[in-house]
Amino acid sequence: MQKRILYEFPHSHFCEKARWALDFKGLTFSRVPLLPGWHVLTTKRHGKYSSVPLLIDGTNKVQGSGNILTYLDEAYPDYPLTRADKSEAIKKEKHFDLALGVSLRAFVYYYSLKHKYFISQAFMQNSPPWQRIVFGMQYPALVHLIKRSYCPTEESAVQAGKTLLGALDQVWAELDGKPYFQAEGFSRLDLTVCSLLSFVARPKELPVIWPKFPDDPLLKEWDERLRAHPLIGWIQGIYRSHRPRVLKP
Repeated sequence: MQKRILYEFPHSHFCEKARWALDFKGLTFSRVPLLPGWHVLTTKRHGKYSSVPLLIDGTNKVQGSGNILTYLDEAYPDYPLTRADKSEAIKKEKHFDLALGVSLRAFVYYYSLKHKYFISQAFMQNSPPWQRIVFGMQYPALVHLIKRSYCPTEESAVQAGKTLLGALDQVWAELDGKPYFQAEGFSRLDLTVCSLLSFVARPKELPVIWPKFPDDPLLKEWDERLRAHPLIGWIQGIYRSHRPRVLKP
């Protein structure tokens, strides 16, 4: 049997995109959580960038959630996720990645990094004890690195939240009552939107155990605003219909 490994940060919504695609196609794989900071020793050894997700499929190495979806459709064409116009679908997916995924990541990181327990449980829930110890020791440096990389100021965090709310409205308007983005049915676009907003929707089918939400008034206020959006109910429905579906090609 071909050995298949997905290197990930368990809580990452971009990693959820890759996990869901692998499960949807009925492909067996091992989830390997990486230690933040030290993860570059693995990702740079196998790929061009420091980021996860990173898929090792036999001799093939694929980095980035969008690239992984494309690779899986090409290597395992049963149960396709890329439908209709491939180039247009990928273009739209990249827009969702930025408007939804990057904005949510920046906003949540800025307000939750001061809650060490929450971040530790999010990153380390499937990690061995030694990684948990190292994570705790390096936490101050990690906070500095993440803020510098994703959301350095409160002003940028607030702007990310506004961008996210606007993107929710745009996505909901584009769906316009349709069950899926494309007439052909469930596709990479539905999977992308749902994965990127899984942190907000928090469906029970999500294969991640989220720790107790931080007791932060501002973060709680934003969370309530986001969860009240009608798109969240659609996402939870898509998860019920398609996320637990582990198919066998």
